[in-house]
Amino acid sequence: MLEFELIIREVERLYEKEKSLRRKIMLETAIKSLKDYAKEIASR
Repeated sequence: MLEFELIIREVERLYEKEKSLRRKIMLETAIKSLKDYAKEIASR
């Protein structure tokens, strides 16, 4: 689970620095998917 938290934090950091709306949307989608996947793994 720690690996996912680190990855999510890094993607969130990239999101904050990004200026392109298209890339922000892509990163936002990636963050949501990673969080959902981490929750799924944690519930097993």
